[in-house]
Amino acid sequence: MRERQIDLLERDLDGIEAFLDEFDPPANGETRTVETNAAGELVIVRNFPLPDGCNPDYIDLLLMTHQYPSAPPVGIYILENNNAEVIADLGRTFNVMHAAAYSAPTVEGYRWVCFIHQGNRWRFNHHDIVSGDNLRKFLIGFYHQCGTERGHGH
Repeated sequence: MRERQIDLLERDLDGIEAFLDEFDPPANGETRTVETNAAGELVIVRNFPLPDGCNPDYIDLLLMTHQYPSAPPVGIYILENNNAEVIADLGRTFNVMHAAAYSAPTVEGYRWVCFIHQGNRWRFNHHDIVSGDNLRKFLIGFYHQCGTERGHGH
């Protein structure tokens, strides 16, 4: 990933961090964090908040960002480790699969959640990240869709 793309991604992660900071700490007492690998090809969110009614009220997730910023992530990856109940709960709202679809890679130890950003339209604004589509908006959309089944929202 080129230096400019890494810079844009880092700025986008600041927006995700601001979103995570809007929530109380998760029930496990840990902090909510977001980070990327050195190549900028994936984003890891630890203790991502889930709406009321989910047990637990957080989940670790992964976004594949190898096409960033030209395209949104293809789905969301949920860490399987000890999350069977919340994965089953999410399965009532989303297609949750062992193997990814739509050319997304399958990731060992993660379930793939079919989540598409606003009709799969992606208008990233290189000059003003906040005004265009971005990863923060992508994850906020996922959060809100998680709550639609339960009638809760942020």
